Amino acid sequence: MITPNVSQCLRWLVPAQLIVQMYQAIEHTWIILAFYLVCLCLKWNQLQSGQKAFKRLYRILGLVIALVIVAGLGQSYGYLTAVISLLAFTQSLKLLEFESYRDLFGITCVQLFLIAAGLLLHVELIHAVVLTISLLLSVIALLQVQLVKLKAKKLSIYASKLMLLSLPLALLLFFAMPRLPPLWQMPKSQNAQTGLSETMKFGDIANLSRSNKLAFRATFDNLPPEQKDLYWRVLVHDIYDGTEWRSSLTLKKKPLSAYLMSRLSWQEQGAYWDYAILAEPSYQPWMFALDIAKVSGIKAKMAADFTWYADKPINQALEYRVRSYYEAPVQQRPDNWFYQINLQLPEQGNEKTRQWAQQLKTQFTEPELLIEHVLEQFAEQAYYYTLSPPRLLDDQIDEFLFKTKQGFCAHYASSFVFVMRAAGIPARVVAGYQGGEWNPKGEYFSVYQYDAHAWAEVYLPEQGWVRFDPTAYVAPERIEQDLSSALGDEEEFLANNRFALVKYKDNWLVNEVRLGFANINYQWSKWIVNYNQNSRSDFWKDLLRFDWWKLLKWLSLAIFVFFSYLIYRGLKHSQRADINKPYQQALSILAASGVKREPGMTARELLPQLKALSDESHTVWLKICQLIDRHEYQTESSKIQRKIYSHMTKQVQELREACKNGRKD
Repeated sequence: MITPNVSQCLRWLVPAQLIVQMYQAIEHTWIILAFYLVCLCLKWNQLQSGQKAFKRLYRILGLVIALVIVAGLGQSYGYLTAVISLLAFTQSLKLLEFESYRDLFGITCVQLFLIAAGLLLHVELIHAVVLTISLLLSVIALLQVQLVKLKAKKLSIYASKLMLLSLPLALLLFFAMPRLPPLWQMPKSQNAQTGLSETMKFGDIANLSRSNKLAFRATFDNLPPEQKDLYWRVLVHDIYDGTEWRSSLTLKKKPLSAYLMSRLSWQEQGAYWDYAILAEPSYQPWMFALDIAKVSGIKAKMAADFTWYADKPINQALEYRVRSYYEAPVQQRPDNWFYQINLQLPEQGNEKTRQWAQQLKTQFTEPELLIEHVLEQFAEQAYYYTLSPPRLLDDQIDEFLFKTKQGFCAHYASSFVFVMRAAGIPARVVAGYQGGEWNPKGEYFSVYQYDAHAWAEVYLPEQGWVRFDPTAYVAPERIEQDLSSALGDEEEFLANNRFALVKYKDNWLVNEVRLGFANINYQWSKWIVNYNQNSRSDFWKDLLRFDWWKLLKWLSLAIFVFFSYLIYRGLKHSQRADINKPYQQALSILAASGVKREPGMTARELLPQLKALSDESHTVWLKICQLIDRHEYQTESSKIQRKIYSHMTKQVQELREACKNGRKD
């Protein structure tokens, strides 16, 4: 039997083990790493002093200590943590008796399982690279025994070649073999749940806004919405007990049943956005979408409040398709149940706010006027937007509205809904995310936990449920730009995270590198991590349908196509899509319809004349004005500029038809 040089093997084995032990320590408890370091020190002392193997009694004692710790971890974090922790402790104990090649082989097998466990819990590309390095070091340690005379550099090259030789088989297994649900969908402890919660206190979203953890990404098929329109609906809170908001049991647990559907009235019509969501693991069932959404591509249910829930918690990266009808009105026939839920308030407390609401109800007979007055109070009085508001005691709404006047979005949304309900107007709090960071590298939005937001919905008889965001009146920068712009210089953005690169986005180089790496990680998540049974079936279907003979014919023109594409791309990206030509065509259409444009007049100054011509032409011209404004005053990528040009051309055609109809009338 081959007897390994333990000291030389440990030079490669210890760094490999430290990587996986560090992962387990960060994910579960630092006791795992401490136990490993103690075992490592004991082993190193044994090698330096020339002692024999540890006595059996000492090894049994170490095993008992490890089992006690594992049992405690299992009770606190669940059996998954207990199983993985047991492997980590086994690796540490096995290190103490490492003397033979069989011991090295056993240690390496445990190492492979721990690497796989790390990949189960950390799917980002950077973690895959780090754990691959750990695998490479483990292979080198095995080769060290067989190839004693090789130097470190040649050992590294040899091990790398062996791993590359296994790559084709790994790719075949990845694309051809079905995924194993029991392995890839192992449960996670409650402590791992991230993002929004079923309940909402005044400070919950403010605490969440201190995290730069990614929540999800959204890729739009066509022209993406503007920042101010990105209200990602997640949860609806309609029960308030004086300290926190929660979802009523009826809405939370009952999907959109036949009865509730009969009380609602909305249709899949009007303008919509088509987009794909790639959600990060949150270990929660709720999903992300803009109003009003229809989700496809996965098993999911819509609740009566138009939130969406997956059939099981999202334990891994999940991609699904959404179509949001953002102009669709939602009517609801109120009944006793409706008023009981959406007018609910605690029996006592916040008397000053209740009295103010009654005064407003007497003063304003129309709900719209009352709502406008309350929002104007937020805008005109000395209310402040802050992540660190003063602590509120018993009557939280009273203290906030009339005393502290400092709060985050949850303070404003909660207080607004309380006033509405006290005035007899049905209202509820919606929790979700607002905005997102546009990544021009991959043409998608990244939404982080610090984008968490709360707003209000009010039921108006003639309009249905209507969104109102009091935060937009206190800190409009939060809605139109982002959280860091709203905080300004008064508070530090992500103060608890000094190394968050998003804090340095004003530095061009840092921001370019950050967005580049984010896009690489997005592509990794989209095409590798999210590869599932459906993706595998689609892959083989596309492969079998592929016309290989056609590929061979086109391959003869590859060089010509390649250089032509390079020239075309260079010319395409060097020019900015100019919408002046379709704009001049639109002006010619207006002139033919009798709309006169005086020299120096802007596009928006023609709107009154279009209103007199016809409502249809006025609507189309307003869309043209919005496209012109976005083209001229917002910094967009070349791809978005081309989409604006395409939309502009389409609107010109619609304007021609609208003007014809206007002349007939």
